[in-house]
Amino acid sequence: MSTTLVIVGIGSNQNPLVHLRTAVGLLKQKFNLAKVSNVYESDAQMLPDSPQSWNQKYLNAAILIHAKIFDPHQFLYELKAIEKKMGRIDSNRWAPRPIDLDILYAHGIQINSEALNIPHLNLSERPFALLPAIEVFPGIEIFRPNWCAPWATTVPFNTVKSKKYFWPEFVGILNLTEDSFSDGGQYVSEENFKKQALKLYEDGANILDLGAESTRPGAIAVNPNDEFNRLNQALNWLKELKLDIKISIDTRNSDVLTKILNQHQIDLLNDVTGFESLGMLSILKETKIAAVVMHSVTIPPNQIQTLNTDENPNTQLITWWKNKLKILEKNNINLSRIIFDPGIGFGKTPRQNSHILENLQELSDIKQNIFLGFSRKSYLRQYTNSVASERDIATAVQLAKINMLFCQFLRTHDVESQMITLRMM
Repeated sequence: MSTTLVIVGIGSNQNPLVHLRTAVGLLKQKFNLAKVSNVYESDAQMLPDSPQSWNQKYLNAAILIHAKIFDPHQFLYELKAIEKKMGRIDSNRWAPRPIDLDILYAHGIQINSEALNIPHLNLSERPFALLPAIEVFPGIEIFRPNWCAPWATTVPFNTVKSKKYFWPEFVGILNLTEDSFSDGGQYVSEENFKKQALKLYEDGANILDLGAESTRPGAIAVNPNDEFNRLNQALNWLKELKLDIKISIDTRNSDVLTKILNQHQIDLLNDVTGFESLGMLSILKETKIAAVVMHSVTIPPNQIQTLNTDENPNTQLITWWKNKLKILEKNNINLSRIIFDPGIGFGKTPRQNSHILENLQELSDIKQNIFLGFSRKSYLRQYTNSVASERDIATAVQLAKINMLFCQFLRTHDVESQMITLRMM
């Protein structure tokens, strides 16, 4: 069955990045999303008598959608329903708003009516809509002013690709172990831990992920008391820093996690075993904290035990995820707080890891947010002989090949290099 290529523009200037991310998630529930543009910043459009409080930078992006059956008016109705769900109300022209969703273009379709115009009226005069649209679909058939040229230095409304705002939330890794594969022992002292936490925060991390047990191949299980003591001490150090940042705990031990939750405010639970144990599942049921549920074959990973190499790894991950969701639903766990992690490096061959990351659109049946952790991992030895601590460049190159529609959380050792990559993509 043929599909219609539809470009939807999204914009906001009220808590804009949060609203844009939310809109993408809701669109993902309704449509087959294929590609998302970078986030663009532009000056607000203002009427002469507009209040100065309306003069807030706008964030815009475009999404390419493959519509199997494209009924333009029904499609528009679905967009307006999402706007309403997100709190959009009727307001004065160009007033600040939480979300704008518009059909910018539908390939091969032209409509001119009072209710709907395709392509969107004045699209060629609005760089904050046209530039993202061209990015997701370079073949768009529409007039392109001179400012569309990549070398143009002046663009109306000061429209620029954002150097500050990105689709994924950055999760900075803070390992508290002696034997982690790339930074074992580096952050166990108070001075070094605080220094690295500050660096990750200042570089733009939204979340700090603390782990006190290595899950590298060949790693030895940590005594639960030691694991708790390391995490508890580090969390106390973080409190002293008074950083405005979310905290994730990376553990598979329910006793350790229970004690941590009794003493500290935690924002994200991260279990490499996918909450397989009854203890971890029980904690998930009792709390309302968001949780990363990771796919793995063995912990620690074993190079011999992997996904079936005769079948697409993403197909296998989707099957596993659907079964996992049934278990979670059966336990009355709200799936809106569940996050999917494909478990790069855990039970996959190097080629399978690469395929998963470079073909994330094959995971479109997974409607939950996706958490990616591929920083410095051993599968990158396909491309470099560098030791693990020197694989940030290889990690960045891999990031450049990823479809940002399917990366809501990016777990990384080095936030700065990954942000530079996204700016240059």
